[in-house]
Amino acid sequence: MPFPITKGYGAQGDASGSGLAVTLGYGDPGIPLGACNTFTLLLVEVYADRLELIFSTNVQAVGPAAVPAQWVVTTLVGGAIIPVVTSVVVAGPRIKLFHTEAKTGVLYTLNFPVVGIKDLSDNPYPGPFTYDFT
Repeated sequence: MPFPITKGYGAQGDASGSGLAVTLGYGDPGIPLGACNTFTLLLVEVYADRLELIFSTNVQAVGPAAVPAQWVVTTLVGGAIIPVVTSVVVAGPRIKLFHTEAKTGVLYTLNFPVVGIKDLSDNPYPGPFTYDFT
């Protein structure tokens, strides 16, 4: 009868135990401890009045991510109009951020709230938490 074999996978495979895989005795790794489903940001579509963030699965915006003021737009261009997010609308895999006027041709950075973007199984969005757009 096979017995579980646990292998540590640390930095450079040094067996430090920072991550573990159980092979179930057959050499096939089981689900790593602490694993969860993750999802990604696939694309950001830029419109005159909004940004649409498109994720790899249906999402929800709760807590800080549901509050427009938590989505902050910045730029390094002095004197440029800074758009302000006025509403957050979630539709399936999209988060639509409606904003005030922006200036054409200026490079902006959208700063995401670190808490509150989740998939429908309550797995948190792992980042990145900034996105550059023009």
